Amino acid sequence: MTRPFLPTLALLALLLPSLPVDAQTDRELREQRTAAHNERRAAKQQRDEQNNQATREFREYLRELEKDYQQQLRDVDVALELKQVALKAEQQTQIVNAEAEYQSQLSGMFMQPRGQDAQHSLEQMSQQAKAYSDQLFAIKREAADKLHRERIASEEEKHRLLKELDQQALQQAESQGLTREIAPIIAQAIGGELTRQEEQWNDRERKDVARLMERNTKLLAKHHYGERLRAWELANMKEDHRLEWEEKAELHTVQSRQSFVNTYAMFGGGQDQDPQAMLDNMNRLNQEQQLIKVRYKQLKQENSIKRREERRKIME
Repeated sequence: MTRPFLPTLALLALLLPSLPVDAQTDRELREQRTAAHNERRAAKQQRDEQNNQATREFREYLRELEKDYQQQLRDVDVALELKQVALKAEQQTQIVNAEAEYQSQLSGMFMQPRGQDAQHSLEQMSQQAKAYSDQLFAIKREAADKLHRERIASEEEKHRLLKELDQQALQQAESQGLTREIAPIIAQAIGGELTRQEEQWNDRERKDVARLMERNTKLLAKHHYGERLRAWELANMKEDHRLEWEEKAELHTVQSRQSFVNTYAMFGGGQDQDPQAMLDNMNRLNQEQQLIKVRYKQLKQENSIKRREERRKIME
């Protein structure tokens, strides 16, 4: 009766030793995975703390750096303000002298006896008024051009200082590791495959690293694109000045003709002309002025839209 049990006992003898080995292997895998997870968590905590510390130190460095340059930038602005005052006084002096000369010419013309040359004197008076208007415009434009050149020079000096600031900021950021690529701390497969928890860890870690890199990028962005943005703004400043005085020149040409007509009519000129024709002429001149303003307003609005997109692309 004992023989039927022999194969069973032999089989059990073969199977029983393997059971503790499998159990031990599972336990070792859990221990290895737990140890690896703890190592990853400690490494992540250390990395995040180092990055946060570097960020705090960089912000403090940047505050002190900007404070150092702020006074230099203010000095440039003050120098420009002083030049503006001097240029304004120079312009006003020229205008006063031009006005005095014009008034002297008018006085001389009014002192002349009226007679057969009255019509000629009236035309001459209108021409003098137009010449005076042209002279005033030339004085204002020359003064504006001088001031514009001073502003450009001032901006270029400020750009030089800000470029220095950007370079020092980026060098400091690099020394603190804020410009380096951050590698995610990835869980490696233990026992042949990743567990679900390890897959979730890897997904979170990649997202966390992406956020860190984005934060560092935003922190340094203005120092990367600063020079390009300032050069773009300077070019726009030059273009705006050019357009402003192109519009003013066109308007002045029409207004000068209008002034001549108004002066001529006010002092009794054109009595032999058709009043309706004179009125139509004034209306045409007014229409020309309005069309000039509409054209330049459209151009400025188009530039504003284009520049909004250009700025956005520079700051991306």
